Amino acid sequence: MEVCSGRRSSLRILVDLDARCNLAGGHTLEGKILNLSTGGLCLKSKDRILIRESLVVEFKLPGTRNSIRAVGDVVFCRFYYEGSHKDNPVHVARIKFTNLPPLCRSQIQAYTLKLLWEENLVRSQGIHQLMAGIRDLPTPERLRAYNILIKKEPPSLKTRPTCS
Repeated sequence: MEVCSGRRSSLRILVDLDARCNLAGGHTLEGKILNLSTGGLCLKSKDRILIRESLVVEFKLPGTRNSIRAVGDVVFCRFYYEGSHKDNPVHVARIKFTNLPPLCRSQIQAYTLKLLWEENLVRSQGIHQLMAGIRDLPTPERLRAYNILIKKEPPSLKTRPTCS
């Protein structure tokens, strides 16, 4: 979860997931999702990504069989060279979901809350950063996240219909 001055509408978690994106004009790119929430994601790719570009992103959450497909817009992008070689450009983009099916949204939310319950987020991100992100959530989601964090309320782990 990233710390920011604005309010978050959903829990953002650090991940390392493979993704495939379909861009306008039929171009496809591969990348890694660095963080994820029900509002969007941060994508790292060797391929060039442009701001205000619309795309369809597809990825799988660990422990699931079906892909999540969402439409999104690139709202921020930057590029840098990884390592000491100028021949290894890396592009990083923040993608805001503009069309995420409700079942996919539920799967992402269940996954983030499951990680919170298992304490993986606390270990990987640190309690201060995690609490700052939870504090910025809307009241119902904030209370649910606090209750899961203190083990008062387990996340709903019911099997849900899949999306894709």
